[in-house]
Amino acid sequence: MADHTEIFRERSHKQDEMTALMLKIKAEDVRYIAVETLGKTNEKEAGIEATKYLTKAKPSDIITALQEIERIKGKKYSGDIAFAGIPETLYQGGITQAELQEWLKACKQTTYCSGHRYQPLPSHDEAWQTYSKVHSEMIGKRFAAETIKFKTSPVRLLDTDIIQAATWGFWNDMSKNLKRRLFLLLPVDKQLSIKDRHLTPEEAMKETRKYYDKMQEAFT
Repeated sequence: MADHTEIFRERSHKQDEMTALMLKIKAEDVRYIAVETLGKTNEKEAGIEATKYLTKAKPSDIITALQEIERIKGKKYSGDIAFAGIPETLYQGGITQAELQEWLKACKQTTYCSGHRYQPLPSHDEAWQTYSKVHSEMIGKRFAAETIKFKTSPVRLLDTDIIQAATWGFWNDMSKNLKRRLFLLLPVDKQLSIKDRHLTPEEAMKETRKYYDKMQEAFT
């Protein structure tokens, strides 16, 4: 995969603009996102995180952001789980205005709505591939690396954080707990296939890795 350093540097001003657009919402909703999406369980920490985000925004962006979310999702934004990952992804990935519609369209069509299930497609593979095509060029390898480095608790990691890291070549940096979770994130038929062969734990992990390596090949 290409080095994203220059891409992100060039996008920095647009990233701030889009981050502001989607994050300038009511303080209570931003606090909810800080708790549910970023794993900030302490109310004070969540408040600090929310304040950090709000300082990026322009006051006039609040209505625009709410209207855009309502239009795409067809219901009012209330901080519920279907929306919680959107601001985080915009914040990390630096999606520009030109890319926003494509991102939202794919988000609506996949089971992975920035880390949260939304509208299931016929297969797990189809959903993940649609999601990945949009996100692979928007979130660089360094974000996957930071995910593994700074979010050490498997409980706090979003499923898509783990899958992205695995498909971007960070398998060897993962703990056994994360690798076990990757097995549980395989399509059900793949899990059953591995179990039916009565493989050892080590062999099962090798098969799991092969699956995510194939994903990596498809999007690099």
